[in-house]
Amino acid sequence: MPLNARRLALAALILLGLSAQAAQAAPEGFYRQPAIQGGRLIIVAEGDLWTVGLSGGTAQRLTTHPGFETLPTVSRDGQWLAFVGQYEGNSGSTVNGSGDVYVMPFAGGLPRRLTWEGTGIKVWGFSTQGEVIYTGPTVSGQPGSQLFAVDPKTALRRTLPVAQASDGALSDDGRTLYFTRMGLRNDNARQYRGGALARLWVMDLNSSAEARPLVAEGANDRRPMPYTAANGEARIAFLSDRDGTVNVWSVNAAGQDLRQHSRSKGWDIRHASVDGSKLTYAVGADIHLLDLASNADSLVPIALSGDFDAQRERFIKRPQDYLVDTAFAPNGERVLLSSRGHLATAGTGLLRRAELPQPPDGRCRKGEFSADSSAVFALCDFAGEVEIWRFAANGTGKPEAITRGATALRLDLSASPDGRYLAHTDKEGHLFLTDLKAPSQAAATRLIDHNQVSGGYEGLAWSPNSQALAFVRSTTSRDRGQLQLFTVADGKTATLTTDRYDSAAPAFTPDGRWLYFLSNRHFAVTGPGAPWGDRNMGPYFDRRTRIYALALQPGQRFPFAAREELTPPEPEVKKDAKAIPPAIATVGLAQRLFEVPQPAGNYSALRSDGKRLWFLETELGGAERKVNLMSLPIDNLGGKPELLSADVQQFELSADGKKLMLKRGLINPTNLAAAEILLLDAAPKLPTELPRHQVKWSDWQVATDPRSEWRQIFADAWRMHRDYFYDKAMHGVDWPGVRRKYEPLLARVTDRAELGELLGMMSSELGALH
Repeated sequence: MPLNARRLALAALILLGLSAQAAQAAPEGFYRQPAIQGGRLIIVAEGDLWTVGLSGGTAQRLTTHPGFETLPTVSRDGQWLAFVGQYEGNSGSTVNGSGDVYVMPFAGGLPRRLTWEGTGIKVWGFSTQGEVIYTGPTVSGQPGSQLFAVDPKTALRRTLPVAQASDGALSDDGRTLYFTRMGLRNDNARQYRGGALARLWVMDLNSSAEARPLVAEGANDRRPMPYTAANGEARIAFLSDRDGTVNVWSVNAAGQDLRQHSRSKGWDIRHASVDGSKLTYAVGADIHLLDLASNADSLVPIALSGDFDAQRERFIKRPQDYLVDTAFAPNGERVLLSSRGHLATAGTGLLRRAELPQPPDGRCRKGEFSADSSAVFALCDFAGEVEIWRFAANGTGKPEAITRGATALRLDLSASPDGRYLAHTDKEGHLFLTDLKAPSQAAATRLIDHNQVSGGYEGLAWSPNSQALAFVRSTTSRDRGQLQLFTVADGKTATLTTDRYDSAAPAFTPDGRWLYFLSNRHFAVTGPGAPWGDRNMGPYFDRRTRIYALALQPGQRFPFAAREELTPPEPEVKKDAKAIPPAIATVGLAQRLFEVPQPAGNYSALRSDGKRLWFLETELGGAERKVNLMSLPIDNLGGKPELLSADVQQFELSADGKKLMLKRGLINPTNLAAAEILLLDAAPKLPTELPRHQVKWSDWQVATDPRSEWRQIFADAWRMHRDYFYDKAMHGVDWPGVRRKYEPLLARVTDRAELGELLGMMSSELGALH
């Protein structure tokens, strides 16, 4: 062979080898909702439609729009492709059918819109007459769905005369309608056997006879797919969970001769499509091809090509829209922002914003500053469970784990004023105390209370000397919040209020002499005088809350008590910043109760700086609930609460009570300034120049890695099911085993909708609704 020929042959071999390597390296996707027609499959991946041959290979993309295209089906002549699309801005969940019916040439072309419902749309197939069969909202507007047939050429729609139909298909001659009555539409529950059990029905459209069941009730039978068997017999394939897993079954036109065609175990088939005697179905993240004549079942090996845009690292340009929590530094200089699982500290003026470092697949829920404002303690899931981590408030260094061994979600935390202790709670009703100066981490955390009644805690508040912790929880089956006081020295907890009334929002005064709180003890009926009428919702109790105080030492005069002629003048007390607050006298504390002489209201979030009481008041009435920040002087002059600001979401005082953090306004996508965080002097009136008090955060952007974020979401969903499911035995399901089953499919997820489907499969193992 001449030299040039050998070189050309070698080059061809190299190119062939590179092509083979490229083909092997082509990634697998998460394949959903397959349709079959002739020798082609159409699948959903990355929110787009793709086509591939029955033997598999690298799929070709058919749609590219940023919105989702789902539930494809091909006309029987192979000319048209119908699907649910989001071309006109119908964004939202693809699981619930957000979008409308579109049709486009299978060979390529502009999609054309056929429906305008916008939600609740699912496409099921074409009739032999060329109509698109789909379900949409009912014509009457009642809950449920309705079957329709729409002509893609004229867009004329006819309503198929059956109610409660969740899917359907027409026979080849168009005379017989097979449909699924009822069935779960949006829930994920394996082996459901409730009142909405899916059942196959049949109706002769050319007869006056009513629809009738096609197969006997007993299992979830859905997705009828008429086909002609090899011997010419008309049969109906369908999906059923009658053997414990959703598989493919079939019956003849009379509903007899039941046959099982697929044998999946433990992995439910979630969608299927038929053409002749060939059927394709989706199970897990894969597509299978099934021969209904021989029951030969094969996996279709599919690879995707493209730029995988949904997986690119990107910036969340408006993390303000996802702000879930803020905390105020004790020194009054900075706030902690928690948004989209990320933390940042920010201030006013020239103070720079500092993002706190964290791994890309981690999430932080909320945090608190340390007593000296130099560090942040936050609830993060960096090590597999939600633990407390410590960050430098300026964003330098690496986070440090403070707690270990969590068996449930840690929910709340509060740092003591002296910097030594952290109080924190978890979903199982445990209240822990962590000593940050303990000689070993193993001995640092101890359980100080367990709420076995309701499992919840509210209002963690430290005394100024860090020797007592006030909190609210119920102690009886009445499940009303009661004020509790834990003293560090003896490790005992005292109940300070009765279970006859709800109490909330404990707040110590900085001098350690008073503990103020809120309690619902005013019950004046509001509403109509008669309990009848066509639109009468009945009476209710408005403005139930009053403000109360407990004297932490005996013999004190209540600051709000009116002066009398026998009242001796109060001695002048020199303020000493280093003065140690007096010890709390727990004996008889619950009896040293005083009521602040103010009218009842809808109060919440009580705080005190020693000179004033600060609280939120909600105005009820109309369509909106206006929340105002009020302050009340602590004196005996009979003053009324003063309005500081309306439309308040949250507020907090600095450790010395001199600074105020105010978060107010509603987040408006068109106006960043509408959601503002202000750092102000704690005064009864707002300053005139507010812009210089605004925290700089409108330009904040958060970088995210979608694949890492999906891993975190999966783990978070698994944990939340574990901790919030009503049955601690998890219906007998091996929940760690369920995670091991589904977690490997994360590597194949290519967009958020696929992750949603994976989470649906995982949660379905519990067999619970909603």
